[in-house]
Amino acid sequence: MKARIFSFSGLLMSISVIIVFWVTLIVTEPFLLYYNQQIGFSVGFEYFKGFLSYPGGVSNYLADFISQFFKFNTIGSLLIVTISAIQGLMAVFLVNKITGKNRFSFLVFALILVTGFVLLSDYRYPYYATVRLLMVFFFVLAFWFFKNKFPKYTYYIWPVLAVLLFYIASGAASLVFGVSSALLIAGTAKDKKAWFALPVLVVISILIPLISYKFVFPTTLKNLFRLTEIKPPEMLAYSVFYLLFAYYALLPVLLLAANFFRKFSIGGQLEPTKLSEKKKAKITLVKRIPFAEIAQFLLIGVLGYFLFWKSFDPFKKKLVYLDYYAQQENWDEILKVAETVQVYDFRVNYHVVRAYANLGILPDKLFNYPQLLGSNGIFLDTSSRNGSFTMPISDLYFDLGFMSESLRWAFEAQTLLPNSPRILKRIIEIYVINEKYDLAAKFLNVLEKNLLYRDWAKKYRDFVTNPETTNKDQKIAEKRKFTPRKEAVNLDPLSNLKLLVDTNHNNRLAYDYLLTVCILDGYPNEFLNYVSHYSYYGIKTLPKSWEEMLSFLIVKNKSVPAFVTNETVSAECINRLKAFNAEMKKYGNNMEQAKIATRKDFENSYWYYLLFLNPKVTNAFNNKSLIK
Repeated sequence: MKARIFSFSGLLMSISVIIVFWVTLIVTEPFLLYYNQQIGFSVGFEYFKGFLSYPGGVSNYLADFISQFFKFNTIGSLLIVTISAIQGLMAVFLVNKITGKNRFSFLVFALILVTGFVLLSDYRYPYYATVRLLMVFFFVLAFWFFKNKFPKYTYYIWPVLAVLLFYIASGAASLVFGVSSALLIAGTAKDKKAWFALPVLVVISILIPLISYKFVFPTTLKNLFRLTEIKPPEMLAYSVFYLLFAYYALLPVLLLAANFFRKFSIGGQLEPTKLSEKKKAKITLVKRIPFAEIAQFLLIGVLGYFLFWKSFDPFKKKLVYLDYYAQQENWDEILKVAETVQVYDFRVNYHVVRAYANLGILPDKLFNYPQLLGSNGIFLDTSSRNGSFTMPISDLYFDLGFMSESLRWAFEAQTLLPNSPRILKRIIEIYVINEKYDLAAKFLNVLEKNLLYRDWAKKYRDFVTNPETTNKDQKIAEKRKFTPRKEAVNLDPLSNLKLLVDTNHNNRLAYDYLLTVCILDGYPNEFLNYVSHYSYYGIKTLPKSWEEMLSFLIVKNKSVPAFVTNETVSAECINRLKAFNAEMKKYGNNMEQAKIATRKDFENSYWYYLLFLNPKVTNAFNNKSLIK
């Protein structure tokens, strides 16, 4: 009977691990966490030394080492599930030491497994929180073995472990250790006086961080007790919520429950029973069915489903995917993801326009996505100093060939994430383009210590060692031609784009962006000045958004610019403008009805944008839901 039940409980544990692994692999996708957080890990003592100066640093180092492998989705999923499963198995072991073997082993295991897995559904989640708790489990387990091996020295061993754990995993971990170890003492002692250890050990667990703050480590007191540290960048700001508190409270709660069950003999202890062979034969099939384990499995299934879909946000995952595809320069996939987003979002707007531009279809497709924020939808607002914007801004200016601006924003990002391979690569690329090989070499020295980027670093080390080979690299050669020699930073987007186009007329990407800004923000003079050079790019008939603005200006000014030929604006565009004007006349000054009536046929046009979607008309910047 005993063997049958425990094999079934183990089977359920294995099934739960497989399910959690599958959901992590297919739905959560750890590689998105890697790219979203720009995780960087370096080998060598210099990197490790930086983690030794504060409590919790050792766990942070281990978390960086582990989470760098999240880059590989299968390996990352395996690591996440394995660590949560190890925590669950240790919890089962500790609970069983209090209650004896019981029917709730699966419940204990699965609660920790599911909670640890669900937390990863937030792509800002700092994995060091999981590693710190893992250290708690190891230290409670170690305390149990020391307690049994050297019972006379129990209260001498405990403070040594508590101080060591505090240094490795910080104050929240030492507090959980204090409560858990006290409950373990109380649950396994025959003397009820052992319960007095609980308040004593808790008080000492609180005093250790306080004394450390006062005399040892120059850090903030809040950070010593928080589950996650308060530090920039904003891009990685993780809001601690009930599930993380529950995750840290699970072990003490389970041990407390074990004490309660032990006292009242709840849980159906599975101790060997002395039954005759005749009585054993009479046990019916119904009695052999492990109803308790099945009920626990169903309960965990419902609870896990509820917690995951309560925590998992598909929209936020799509935003992470957009940034990931942008890093990979996979523009087609960006557009596919954007099509699945049913609400306006300025970050989606930003990535869509960048994808259009790099695919060479921006002038034709501009209004296929609603440009509710004008140029602020294609150039992220830099006034907020939002850390999550720094690298996307740097990447866009790199696309455009403006190396000084791209470098400026890369350094903004680098102050927040000094070891990020994404940032280091960008800085190295720019220094090589600018022919500052000595500076590129300094950042290469850092990147080469990252195990996952040594091949990339080797390529650029060759450029630094043999500068003449850079002339054969198409991207480097092109960016050198495009980047302005004039030192100019912190200008508005229009001025930056004009500088880029005036520096090199072959910079078609900058030319497209320049005319787009003129269209969206209403710069008719600049638009007419620059669009007049369209034939330089081999264009005969203007792309859709250009011809729509030009046709509007011709009608408004009642004059045709000298550069316009019979082919400049298509007959189709002229006919659509006439149809739009005819529809507008039907509704007079009733703009709301006109907006509804013309939406179907003209929503993707400049004219519709000008009258109904332009932020000057809609006051979109006062709508915080659009710009949050």
